[in-house]
Amino acid sequence: MISNKHLRFQCIVYDEDANLDVPPLVYVQNLSRNGTYIRSVRDCFDHSETFSGRLIGSNSSAVLLNDGDELWINPVIYIKYHSLAKQEGWTETDKVQQLEKRVFET
Repeated sequence: MISNKHLRFQCIVYDEDANLDVPPLVYVQNLSRNGTYIRSVRDCFDHSETFSGRLIGSNSSAVLLNDGDELWINPVIYIKYHSLAKQEGWTETDKVQQLEKRVFET
């Protein structure tokens, strides 16, 4: 079942005036009582009939998305996230930015 308000996406953009060339950080939060499964590119999973993924429940905090992550709303409908960072030549995050990401993830 799909809710009419199932997911919330949040985007954090570093100061554009500073020319930091840091890609936006995109987070997703589940708003549905049914939950959403995420298959992360960092997780090991197979494409067999057995579904694997991590449940984002209704009480979960926002989850940082990585290029290629799949958000499974039900067994046949999913959203695949693609970042423009690689296409537009943004640099990887530095140590301070990685620490900020961890703070937002909790």
